[in-house]
Amino acid sequence: RKDELEEQVDEDSEQKELSGELSDKRSRLNNTKNTIKKLESRIERKKSNLEDKQTELNDIEIPSKPKINTDINEKEARIDELSLQIDLLRRVHSANKQVLDDEEVDLVTDVEHGIDGDNIICWLSGDTTTADEIEEQLGQLNEKRLELREEKSELESEVDEIEKKKRTIRTKERKRDNLEDDIGALKLDIQEDEQELEQAIERVENL
Repeated sequence: RKDELEEQVDEDSEQKELSGELSDKRSRLNNTKNTIKKLESRIERKKSNLEDKQTELNDIEIPSKPKINTDINEKEARIDELSLQIDLLRRVHSANKQVLDDEEVDLVTDVEHGIDGDNIICWLSGDTTTADEIEEQLGQLNEKRLELREEKSELESEVDEIEKKKRTIRTKERKRDNLEDDIGALKLDIQEDEQELEQAIERVENL
């Protein structure tokens, strides 16, 4: 009778142990399956993100930039030259116009006063001329100044366009570099997740 009781106790103990092992195994199996689902979902999201970034990278078109620096340097040099010329013409025109407007021609040259008008010895060329002819020459001088200003304005617009193109190129290059970095990091993450997934699947098969 005592032997039977001891045998029954041993059997109960074995059943409890087996039941505990089975419960533990079932728990580890469920946890691993949940891990697999999470990994699969995460890998899918990352692959979708990778595909989007790859498409975005392929859509980037970076304009070519041959001779951009050469062109802009030449144009800026011409703009500087024009600025000096325009300023010189402005000062020459202003000074001579003031002489005529203030009727101070006698201060800078000889004037022959006549009934039909004054004959002026031009203080620049030395030729005999009249106030009207000097006014006409000053008008031509001013027209030349305006032509140079127009040329300068056009060149400045061209330089602005080149600078804008350079900024666009730099922006697209930065975007390309960032996308390439993101794509590289995503590929590495996916590779690590896939390795972890393989290990999880192996654990399930071994349970």
